Amino acid sequence: MSSSLKIQIPTTPNTRVKDYLNALNGILNLTSRELDVLEELYKYDPINAATADARIHVTSQLHLKSVAVLNNFIKAIVTKSALVRQQKDGKGKYTYHPALLNMENNTSVLFQFSE
Repeated sequence: MSSSLKIQIPTTPNTRVKDYLNALNGILNLTSRELDVLEELYKYDPINAATADARIHVTSQLHLKSVAVLNNFIKAIVTKSALVRQQKDGKGKYTYHPALLNMENNTSVLFQFSE
């Protein structure tokens, strides 16, 4: 027997990314501060995560003491697979987990459970 449940989450263009991340956080298991970091990284660049410029911007936006502090949050987010490290041109670059790409345009998320 198959059934589905639809839960609507009220959002606005300004809060869509945060609402989307909060909806998926049961899977991501990020802390509130990690969610803030991921949201700010995404708002800065929705394709390439954690670039040097993005790190400076997010450190300033979230009033962190230094980029080194931000790097600790980024490491935790990578460990939880919300950010994915890619090797390009011999340098490590980060992108977002496929479920997090195009967050601002996604209007629904389907969870499917199987046994």
